[in-house]
Amino acid sequence: MIDHNPVGGFPRKRAFTLVEVLVVIAIIGILIALLLPAIQAAREAARRMECKNHLKQIAMACISHESAQKFYPTGGWAWTWYSDPNCGYGRRQPGSWTFNILPWLEQKALHDNGMGQSTAAKKAMFAKKSETVMSVYNCPTRRAAIYYHLNDRPQNAGGTTQPMVGGHVDYAANAGTRNVTNWWANVPAPADDALKVPAPTWPDTDNPKYDAGHNVTNAEFMNGVSFWTSMIKIKDIRDGTAHTYLIGEKYLPRESWLAGSDFGDDTAIFSGFDWDWYKWGANPPQQDRLGLTVHDIFGSAHISTFNMSFCDGCVRSISYDIAQNVHQNLSDRRDGQGVDASNY
Repeated sequence: MIDHNPVGGFPRKRAFTLVEVLVVIAIIGILIALLLPAIQAAREAARRMECKNHLKQIAMACISHESAQKFYPTGGWAWTWYSDPNCGYGRRQPGSWTFNILPWLEQKALHDNGMGQSTAAKKAMFAKKSETVMSVYNCPTRRAAIYYHLNDRPQNAGGTTQPMVGGHVDYAANAGTRNVTNWWANVPAPADDALKVPAPTWPDTDNPKYDAGHNVTNAEFMNGVSFWTSMIKIKDIRDGTAHTYLIGEKYLPRESWLAGSDFGDDTAIFSGFDWDWYKWGANPPQQDRLGLTVHDIFGSAHISTFNMSFCDGCVRSISYDIAQNVHQNLSDRRDGQGVDASNY
């Protein structure tokens, strides 16, 4: 507002009143409050897309592994064993899918670290390798790809005598719907070198045996795509590659995101078969939350949906509300229920 009683020949402008300033501040605050959810939603959409891209890379690496080796990545032996490049890709390989697909993630040098070395040299190399951090194995909504505490380091990678830190994995392979427990009795005892362990008599984990009532009688049988000592071929995916889970996001309690203490998130990367990177469809998926401690289910930190890759390489966002029978059908490679997951 211009004062029409100028002093010295110049008009004098009136300053803003306190009320006017407060009104402007209030309006700016309202605008920020309206924009903030949109900004957060845009950021989460970007993180979700990055997560799906990670799963796409992993799925294509698994498919390339199947093309080269004629079976999907094996699950290895157990968390008590670290991967060994001298042991090939089949049932003599103690490491899980996290290790076996490295050559197809442009990480062949990392995969081959320790090749042809003595037991002592390998053990030192494996201890260092267990501290690896790989961003492609992390969901950005949950946590960054940085060092975290670990509870379990296998004997052939230095054991628990050293401080344990390393990268964690937010994705898990589909082990099926039969979370069996007695497979552990067949795992070779921990030792310093997998090459020196006599070849065990592996139980048949890939093919079911039936009684007269068509009930599975071999308790070790698992009906997923990758699991303990598995060597599943495309022809074994009886329900079709487009209708069977391959690898997806895992559930993790929110209080365990950075702790490295949950049994499903405490093992050195590239170790063998473990809850850290294997899940089952026997129970419903869940969104990460406080207080719910479950080690063997799929899920994620995302709102409403979790991401799953399929055996054909497709990646889909699946609702937490997916019918449990459908979730189980998609986890079982050979139940004859080739359901379409595109609507879930």
